[in-house]
Amino acid sequence: MVQAKQRELENAFAMNEQLEKQLDQALRAQGTSGAGRSNDALSTFAQQRQELEQRLKKAQETIQILEGDNSVLEARLQDSEKKVGLLLEDMQNSSMDAPHTNSPLNSANLSGVHQQMHQQLARSLGQSSASAHNAHLSDAAARSGSSPHNGSRNGARSTGSSGSPSNMQTQKKSP
Repeated sequence: MVQAKQRELENAFAMNEQLEKQLDQALRAQGTSGAGRSNDALSTFAQQRQELEQRLKKAQETIQILEGDNSVLEARLQDSEKKVGLLLEDMQNSSMDAPHTNSPLNSANLSGVHQQMHQQLARSLGQSSASAHNAHLSDAAARSGSSPHNGSRNGARSTGSSGSPSNMQTQKKSP
């Protein structure tokens, strides 16, 4: 989207230069043709130039907005990646605290869970980070056969005092 707006901006610059050349030609032609026709041409060219300048300003504003949106999305992705890391740490600690679970977490399981969660988080940036994060918690718990928060030594850091994924929505920081 940013590249398309940049191309539109470049096209507007090129059209502006072309209109300036035509305006110069019209000014030179004013000396040889009737004053009325030249004034009409000058007026038309001036109006076209103003329209192009307005389009140029709008394109520049849109580019700035899109660049800002991109920065926000990148920050949200980094935040989500940090949360996934904390969740994986909690899951690993939980696995160490409760080695009797049906599906103990090992490095291969954690790696696969991390990759799946990272991909899902990247896809869900348009959604609420808290609800996407809660969905990942449920998916991870279903895959591991246990809740990643039950018995976790670090549960308060990622989920709040009760260890409940539903409390995460109240603790979510806005980007």
